[in-house]
Amino acid sequence: MANNLNGKASSEGFSLSDLKGTPIITFFLCFFGMVMSTADQALFSYAIPGIIDEFGITLEQIGLLLTYSFVIASVVLLFTGTISDKIGRRKMFVFLLCSSAFFVGLHSISESFSILSICRMLGFAIAAGLYPITLTIVIEVAPSKLRGMFGGLLQISYPMGFFLASLIAAPLIGDYGWRSIFYPAFLVIPLALLIGLKLKEPEVFTQLQKRNNDETKILDKSFSYAISRIKELFSKTLISRTLICFFGTFFLSLAIGGITYFLPTFLVNDRGISQSLAAQISGLSYLIGAPGYIIASSVGEFITTRRNTVVLWAWLGSLAFVFTIWFAEGPLMLIFGFGLTVMFLFGTESVRMPLLGEIFPTHIRATATSIVGSIGVTFGWLIVPIVLTKLSPLIGWNMTWTLCAILPVLLSGFLFLALKNYPSGVDINKIE
Repeated sequence: MANNLNGKASSEGFSLSDLKGTPIITFFLCFFGMVMSTADQALFSYAIPGIIDEFGITLEQIGLLLTYSFVIASVVLLFTGTISDKIGRRKMFVFLLCSSAFFVGLHSISESFSILSICRMLGFAIAAGLYPITLTIVIEVAPSKLRGMFGGLLQISYPMGFFLASLIAAPLIGDYGWRSIFYPAFLVIPLALLIGLKLKEPEVFTQLQKRNNDETKILDKSFSYAISRIKELFSKTLISRTLICFFGTFFLSLAIGGITYFLPTFLVNDRGISQSLAAQISGLSYLIGAPGYIIASSVGEFITTRRNTVVLWAWLGSLAFVFTIWFAEGPLMLIFGFGLTVMFLFGTESVRMPLLGEIFPTHIRATATSIVGSIGVTFGWLIVPIVLTKLSPLIGWNMTWTLCAILPVLLSGFLFLALKNYPSGVDINKIE
């Protein structure tokens, strides 16, 4: 399926044979890996109230810890993408998945808040580098007609990871405490090694490596290589799309990051809900919202462009969030409201990431999705914990959400409207 030059959908060339073989196997391996990684990271949000109680710390200290984690993640992202462009996507995928799971597992045996903080910062920073590389793998193996669907469906790993984490946290945290929910992270390590045995390097990347074999042999150290790739993103040809995508992602991520890490805390502190029930409400909201990723992918692929879908889904998500924080009362209404918020606001990721992975050239694709896509996310996520934890005691959670989530999402939509309306499903080998 490819879109014509006017951005309209076309159904020509679709065949079930496009779903067979390496593309579908690669997709499911990457999807499974991302669900496990997201579940690992989601466990921390469910543990925040318990961590505060045990170590006698404040919500602001948690906010600072999250901010430091995102700062380190931003630095890590500068290199994981470029290293992946140099040595291969598969090796980095397995290494990052194993390493992040190891540090998440160490949360369970951390004896002080300082040690826990180190494990948290390293675990999250390493996991952050995994997201753009996984998307790059899927984008590069997917048929052009279905690239948007593959990239979009991969993003469902996010709500499914949070739902899986809630299944782990809800029954354990009430009876055994917050530490118990982190032990399962150690099981991810052998599973990641098994995935690595089955996962193949994308053919488009191996062909590029062969063509550039002489060049890659004389490349400078990774730092110089990274700087050269980053500079190219700000060349005359790419600077406009780089800046629009980065800042559009940044403002969108302020909202998504705040909800991701502070939804359970908001439910406990503002709505007086128990930790166990907060985990259940959060998990069910992510489960209900998961179909939004599929719908968004389909709309962006078959009906309109990915750019238009990002804008529409972001604005619908902001409306759903307004309803939830200002008008929803009781568990059922909260689940419904947050479910709609996840369906639309979080569902933008199923279109945004394939869009970013599609409109940059192959030789810097992993670098672009890391810098523009993922560092834009981490910048938003490193700022919002500080702002949320300082504002919520002063003006209340509802006004804080309005200023830190709803307004930024509206601005993000206008920024993405300024992006050229690229047709979906273009041949990635022809992107310049």
